[in-house]
Amino acid sequence: MKIKVGHIDYDYREVECVSKEELRRGEVNFLKRVIKIDYTMDKETKAETTLHELIHAIDDFMSIELEEEQVKQLGCGLSMLFKDNEDKMKELFLDRLTTNDKGYK
Repeated sequence: MKIKVGHIDYDYREVECVSKEELRRGEVNFLKRVIKIDYTMDKETKAETTLHELIHAIDDFMSIELEEEQVKQLGCGLSMLFKDNEDKMKELFLDRLTTNDKGYK
């Protein structure tokens, strides 16, 4: 699956081993444009980890220079927001970002 961040298409992969060097739930490789997530995690942890890695991708694209702790905090905060307001997220954000007032994309 491809996930677009800015003009960059990242290849999203759920894999058995994210990194042979160290234990990780996920990682983003900016040069190869790949986001890897450990497929053995439960659904909620995969979602949180994917969001965390996407924040890294956005940070890199926008040259924000977030610290790892800031990425963790944003990931947790956004995960809570999406989970606690699941029924409202589509209406408040997705529908408004993908169509104009006349219903066109």
